[in-house]
Amino acid sequence: MDLLKIKKITGCSLSTDYAHWIGLEVHDVGAYTQNGESVTLEPGMAFTVEPRLYVRTDVFEKMQERGYSKNEIAKIKSRLEKYMDIGVRIEDDIVVTESGFADLRI
Repeated sequence: MDLLKIKKITGCSLSTDYAHWIGLEVHDVGAYTQNGESVTLEPGMAFTVEPRLYVRTDVFEKMQERGYSKNEIAKIKSRLEKYMDIGVRIEDDIVVTESGFADLRI
């Protein structure tokens, strides 16, 4: 089953964070917006591209609260049950260059 479809259906299986700045500290602080606009990336800036998926134990209760039928829940439950209460995170580190970006994992 498409995991993004599960997110759309349940609203509670994907984490919302997808990146953070990196630099002298592993998780450098810094704003992602200024005056309501996205920060313009400049050469030398480094950040992660960090999609993650966590299958929460309360996903089926949340679906029930949102009005999904027992049949709909059972169909998804049979595919997700073995992944309950686990997570996967992929973190790729990227640095902005003059001509684009460099993938630091290569």
